[in-house]
Amino acid sequence: MSASMDRLENREKRMSKLEKCLRTHGYEPRWNQYAGIPKIANPDDPRIIYLGAECEDGWVPLIDELITDLKAMGWDGKIHQLKEKFGGLRFYIGGGSDAIFDRISKAEAKSYEICERCGNPGKPRKLGWIKTLCDEHAKGAEVWETKWGQS
Repeated sequence: MSASMDRLENREKRMSKLEKCLRTHGYEPRWNQYAGIPKIANPDDPRIIYLGAECEDGWVPLIDELITDLKAMGWDGKIHQLKEKFGGLRFYIGGGSDAIFDRISKAEAKSYEICERCGNPGKPRKLGWIKTLCDEHAKGAEVWETKWGQS
């Protein structure tokens, strides 16, 4: 195997689930060399790099379903940022219909019920910062009562 093939294979093994998900939807994550955070390239113009993408593997199925649904609703595909904040998913886009923003809000609310690490049922927890985690990953951290994500 050539050295370049070996590097490509090793990169594939190190690729996060989030990066793989974004690639299946046509995005080309670019890595911030200082923070290790993927930057999202616009599929129409790869010179345009949006703010970034950062969350753990447990939310990847939720993000994958959200992107699929939004594209079916006619969304332009431009992600400005996706991240965890105060224990919940944040998915920022430039523009869209009310239905598109409603769908994003539903996914963001659902993230408060899913462990960000493994995808099992979870709750927002106080860890010095807020993370939505299952009992196993919370390691005894206190549940944080929040109005966000509650029906």
